[in-house]
This record gives sequence, structure tokens and C-alpha cells, in this order.
Amino acid sequence: GVPTRFIREQFAPLGDRYPKSLPLVSLSKGIEQQTLQFPSQILHDCTKAEHLLTLSGPGHAEEVAVGRPASVVCAGDESRAQALAELVSTPTFRVYYSTDLKGVELCGAGKNVVAIAAGILDGLELGDSAKAALVARGLAEITRLGVAVGAEERTFSGLAGIGDLFVTCASRHGRNLAFGRRIGKGEKPEDIIESMEMVVEGYNTARGLRELARNAGVEMPICEEVCSVIYDGSDAREAVTRLMTRSLKAE
Repeated sequence: GVPTRFIREQFAPLGDRYPKSLPLVSLSKGIEQQTLQFPSQILHDCTKAEHLLTLSGPGHAEEVAVGRPASVVCAGDESRAQALAELVSTPTFRVYYSTDLKGVELCGAGKNVVAIAAGILDGLELGDSAKAALVARGLAEITRLGVAVGAEERTFSGLAGIGDLFVTCASRHGRNLAFGRRIGKGEKPEDIIESMEMVVEGYNTARGLRELARNAGVEMPICEEVCSVIYDGSDAREAVTRLMTRSLKAE
């Protein structure tokens, strides 16, 4: 998939030449900062394609490519999502289908931001309990935003939600996790970005996710603190302290 920040420049030249009735499948996970649009919305802007689908979930390409078992979800129009699932599923690659395109895309964007926070905890050597709490509360934040913008709550407990969030916060393949870990060890975010060969999608998504939440009136303290660290130069350990000392409330 094309990283979200490059979708518009890659697909805009197609314009009216793209066959409108031909389904277009996105593998990208993120939010365009300037427009706060998700990948399927950007693709529709560029091509006016009538049938947009997204394929998302805990399926690392490095593992899928060598035949290790994985399950993901295809979201969009039900009949087309089901057809794609049947087309690409294999004995080692199982595809479910969903009509919640918005929820699946929000999960894909949000989990990368939480993964940066998970990496920061790793870099600070704060332990497994801290990471478990972060994953749980991070999922709660993403779910709150999803429900507020019209997504289906059950999506966030599925493959695109907790499934992808778990693997992104735990896998050695994760670029967002590696980025956060280096921040936790004391490197500057901008220096890390410059040194990494591949795109850190969470770095490009966090600001957009924060703006979406603010526009929807949804509180996302983890996302806010990630932004304060990666964009504003806040100290990572102090950001953790701020999260841990927020006013107490019911779960």
C-alpha cells in the first residue's frame, strides 16, 4: 500500500481515467493531515471511484509472504467486501468482511499512534504492566472517537481494532514501535525520522488524529501526549507522568 501522505500525489494524475465502476482497494493506514481524510476518502477525491474497499488488520507482510497464518478484514460494500475476501483468502490467509469502512480505517490510523507510545514505554524500560495499561486505554480512546464519528463499536474489538493494535505494539516488525523506543532512549524525533528508510505512519497521523478528536469533542489524552512529545519536544518521561496523574475517574 502507498503511505497515506503520498496517496494524493500518486493517484491524482489518474483523475477521470480511472474506471468508476472498478473497485479500488486501499491497504494504507493513516490520516491526511491537511484534510483529515482517511485513505478511501482521498482515493475517492482523486479517482471518483464508486466502490472503495480497505484491507486492514494484523497481517505483517513479512509473515504473510512466507505463509505464516494471519487473519485480516476487508471493509466496504458488503457484497464486494465478501467477494474480495473469497478471492484472496488462502489456507494461511483468512479474510473476514465488514461494512464499517470508517471504523476499520480509524482503527488502522489510531493504532499507529498508540504504538509510538508503546515504544516510548519500552525505551524508558517501564515494564509490561505499563504497556498493558497503555494498550487498553489506547483502545478506549480510539473506540470513543470511532463511536463519535459514526463507526460501529464492535469493530474496535475485532481484527482491525484490538487485533492490529496488539500486534503493532508488540511486534519486532513495527516501525512505529521502533520509532517510539528510540524516543524513549533519548533520541530526538526529527533525527529518528531522518534516519529511518521507511515511513513511520504514526508520525504523520498523530496530528490529524488529534484534530479529529478535538473537532468531535472527544478526549484522547494518550494521543495528545504523543503529539506533545513528537511535535513539541516534550520530555517523554514527563508525558507519562502527566498521563498517570490525571484526575481519577470510572473506567
